[in-house]
Amino acid sequence: MLPQFKYLMYFIGLVFFIGSVITIVYEVIAKPYKEKKLQQKFDSLTLTKKKTDMDEEKEDQNKKRQDDVEILGLEKQVRYRIRKDKEKLEKKENSIVYSSDSLNGYIFKDEGKRIVSTPTSSSSTTQEIIQEQDREYMESLFLDQRKEQSKKEIEKLEQLKLKEKIEALELLRNNLVPEPTIDDKDINIADITKILIKFPDGENKTRKFLKNHKVQDIIDYVNSLDILNDKEFELIFMSYPKKILNRFSSTLEEYELHPSCSLYIQLK
Repeated sequence: MLPQFKYLMYFIGLVFFIGSVITIVYEVIAKPYKEKKLQQKFDSLTLTKKKTDMDEEKEDQNKKRQDDVEILGLEKQVRYRIRKDKEKLEKKENSIVYSSDSLNGYIFKDEGKRIVSTPTSSSSTTQEIIQEQDREYMESLFLDQRKEQSKKEIEKLEQLKLKEKIEALELLRNNLVPEPTIDDKDINIADITKILIKFPDGENKTRKFLKNHKVQDIIDYVNSLDILNDKEFELIFMSYPKKILNRFSSTLEEYELHPSCSLYIQLK
């Protein structure tokens, strides 16, 4: 046998042996460990799902219990109202003195100086009155519930609008152009523009801008203060010649507001 062929057979045998060892290690150790991990993960997901289902079921039970309590409360109110109406009717009937005269199926009730004729079937009439009062009471109760529901919906809408306004203000304030300071080495002091803003209620605000900042930057600053309660306004340059700053993309230098000026806010 040639030496090269002999070495080749040794190499093939070695590779086969190593492959057999790896297969045995995988089947005996690695594969069971991997299956165990997968089973643990599956059990964890199953437990989480069961817990979520239990929470949802518990929430549904609490909601149903709350609805039952509300229905019981309404039924209690109706029974209380019916009982009170019956007591009033009985009290009124007991305060009336009936005469012994009768005519054409009617009896006469003596109520002082006034004589009122009523049918002898007073019990059916009383029942009809009670039913009518019950119907009116349920209608009134339904209207009260609708009013309360509408009130809650309005309050919820107002809270949503307030939340959106707060988020919009926060976003606006975070995106304002930074106020320049003399301590900033990258800013030329000669480029700083000092703006005095006068509000309709007499309040004044002072802020610094750069001369290349735009009129829109001043408007954003005013809106971020939330003093005008979302009212529309115009910026008025009070010095001669008086003018309205309506070119929002123009710079402060182009509007000749540099190095300082006073602006008045005029509501539309």
